[in-house]
Amino acid sequence: MDSVPRKTPRGRFRYVLLFLLFLGLLASRRSEQWISPQVWGEDGQIFSGFVSHGWHSFLEPVNGYLVCVPKVVSAVAMAVSVYYYPLLGTAVAGLFIASVGVATATAPTRLKGATLCAVSIFLIPTNPETFGVPLYTFWWATLLLLLIALWDEKQSLLALRLPFVLAGGFSSPFILVVLPVLYFRALCYRKLAGEWIVASLATCAGVIQYHFMSTGAAAALPSLASMATYVIPKFCGWFLCGNLSSSPLLLWACGALVLVLVAGYCFLGRRDPTAWILAYLWCGAIASSISRIDPSILHPSLAGPRYFFLPNILLFWILIQFAFKVNSVGLRIAVAACCVAGALNAGPVWTRRHDDLSWAEHVRSARLFARYEVPIESDGNRFRTWSIKEDGSTWSELLRHDMLFTHLDKAALPTFAYRVVNETEGKGAKGMAAEGKDSPSSGEPSQSLIMPERDGKELLLSFRADGRVRYRSVSAGGAPSMEVVGHEQEFIQKLPITKDWVTLEFSNLTLPTQFSVRIKDAGHGLGEWEPVGAAD
Repeated sequence: MDSVPRKTPRGRFRYVLLFLLFLGLLASRRSEQWISPQVWGEDGQIFSGFVSHGWHSFLEPVNGYLVCVPKVVSAVAMAVSVYYYPLLGTAVAGLFIASVGVATATAPTRLKGATLCAVSIFLIPTNPETFGVPLYTFWWATLLLLLIALWDEKQSLLALRLPFVLAGGFSSPFILVVLPVLYFRALCYRKLAGEWIVASLATCAGVIQYHFMSTGAAAALPSLASMATYVIPKFCGWFLCGNLSSSPLLLWACGALVLVLVAGYCFLGRRDPTAWILAYLWCGAIASSISRIDPSILHPSLAGPRYFFLPNILLFWILIQFAFKVNSVGLRIAVAACCVAGALNAGPVWTRRHDDLSWAEHVRSARLFARYEVPIESDGNRFRTWSIKEDGSTWSELLRHDMLFTHLDKAALPTFAYRVVNETEGKGAKGMAAEGKDSPSSGEPSQSLIMPERDGKELLLSFRADGRVRYRSVSAGGAPSMEVVGHEQEFIQKLPITKDWVTLEFSNLTLPTQFSVRIKDAGHGLGEWEPVGAAD
């Protein structure tokens, strides 16, 4: 088995090479997040938690789980710069993920070909949802628990194992699946005090995770019919071919082949605890996923790909161990071919794209409003976003302590003249709807404002401070734009891309008491205008 390299220049060089390899693989799987970093989903909840409660929010659950590693990642990024938080969060998450890869390749476990096992983590054939995002570092922290479960009992190294238990156990509910393995190890190696210490610490983490799960995490067992219909093709068959062909017959055939290989590995290693531990962890990973979401809903590339993260990794590890253990050259080639098929199957879902939500522009604008919602990603589509809602004074205070966003930047960079008012705040506004396709639901228009039907035309509107406009973008010809007349360089000229009617409130504190806004059409053909309506 692979062992920890000695502290020699050659050993240290190996660590560096592995780290760079895993960082490169990570970046390739989520390149868009590095090129155009964004804040995703519950990362916004973590962000707001630190803003409101500081480190007191560290032990607050997210979706019913304690996720300490993601909170450390976010806290480090926020402490340096809120303005560059998406990039810093991605970078810190990347450092942690690459380090987990190095730990997998070099820690003294019972895994044969540990370096191959580490590389396989980055080749799993699912949408790379869990790659490079601060929140999902808790999935990577879970891998540290797998290493603890597979640790070489001859090398205690408590100084390394205990931090792994802390990081994984206080970040992932999977500690409850790993815990029986740790007690099994403690009983098998009862003379080794280190095994009991590890199991005891893991028990503390497990009890705390169970407390949060029992009070907050949603879990419901799927029906037997759903499990019988979807588990084998989605969790077994899809691994080999699902992204290349979703034929049910092929998925079931490949699923049966995977089950035969796993059974063959367990039979061949029937006297080897490692084989049974891996098989148990694989089954436990699948059970954990379907206890959270019905397998009929889950999909490795479209819906909840994160729930296939652990099952696919463990399946890779089982196949790699089988290839090392089997004596038959033909069978070894067949198992290796399945590993290659799994890696090739990742090709169609190797990376993913998302829309840029302009975090920096929104954050520097937010301080100039009474309250501001900064949009964040939900699934990468600009039409389905979440938001972080804070008072302008809060955003101003965050930027005041920003280590990278200088006072010069604040004075020189343009900001949004408007904010998007949410549904509740917009109620009661008297609408003046656009004529044309659809009108906003805020009441009968008292006057019609029609955007021109040809590109290059424009509409001029006059406002007082805090003036509002009802707006929707439906053009397929390009993004609409606006200018505050006489202040063109002071304000960002973009308008939001939105299918639904929204209210824009021109309440930036730097706006004059009275001003005019020039809205430019983005359409290139008949019927491609931007509906606009003014509101008091």
